[in-house]
Amino acid sequence: MWRSGRRTSTRWRTPGTHGTFAEQSNSGLHYNDDTPAFIGEKTAQPGWAFTGWSPAVADKVTGDATYVAQWAQIPYTVTYMPGEHGTFTPQSTLELHYNDNTPGFVGEKTGQPGWTFSGWSPAVAEKVTGNAVYVAQWTQNEYTVKYQPGTQGTFAEQSTGSLHYGDATPDFDGTPTGNPGWSFAGWSPEVADTVTGDATYVAQWTQNEYTVKYQPGIQGTFAEQSTSGS
Repeated sequence: MWRSGRRTSTRWRTPGTHGTFAEQSNSGLHYNDDTPAFIGEKTAQPGWAFTGWSPAVADKVTGDATYVAQWAQIPYTVTYMPGEHGTFTPQSTLELHYNDNTPGFVGEKTGQPGWTFSGWSPAVAEKVTGNAVYVAQWTQNEYTVKYQPGTQGTFAEQSTGSLHYGDATPDFDGTPTGNPGWSFAGWSPEVADTVTGDATYVAQWTQNEYTVKYQPGIQGTFAEQSTSGS
């Protein structure tokens, strides 16, 4: 159109393929006017970032122009961290994009002795929506130590629970008692100094050996007789 003898121009700003903002236009511009700036936020579909206009925006108006927003897909990283009690190496997957399937942890989730993997914090999302760090969570194991009487023992089984890795192994409380004619000979397996897991110690017994003697006394003349055995 013509106004006061001067031709006017229109500048269009369009969102392009991945933009979500409303198209903007500036009309009634004249040759050599400053090109008006885009007003507001250049919003995009999730996972895309604004990189500029095509063609590049001219400083001055020289005619009608349409500038199309350009976008780049944002690369995201998903990382799995071992957390406080984990011993595995952190794993990262790079160059992921919005709505990709979240890659799973590869390998064994190893932890310090006495701890068991119990999940990730936060919970692993099914899809990628941005950079994410998942930290392994751990539960401290509880162990039980038992003392059992074995074949010839007569004492009641003793059990101590809620023990943790590295705790001192609790002692047997009291004296291990057995059947007549049997003596306590130790535990099988040998009692460990510290707790490393559930443990059962079974009492071992040795059968006593006795000797019976017949002696002649003051007036007797026969030789003493002795019988030994178990």
